[in-house]
Amino acid sequence: MDKENKTALLIIDMINNFDFDYGEILSKKALTITAPIPSLKKAFKKKNGLLFISMTIIIYGRQISKK
Repeated sequence: MDKENKTALLIIDMINNFDFDYGEILSKKALTITAPIPSLKKAFKKKNGLLFISMTIIIYGRQISKK
């Protein structure tokens, strides 16, 4: 078996409209938590390449396309 680096960065479940009780409070906390993700993604892409998978998601009967 090839012993080359098989590292992957998975960014999962990042779409949320926070349309529920206390959603506004949670959305502010989520912004703080997710703030490092763009720089992490950029650094990872530079070193390892990047595979982006686009999904269409149905939320409350509305279609959202994320590219």
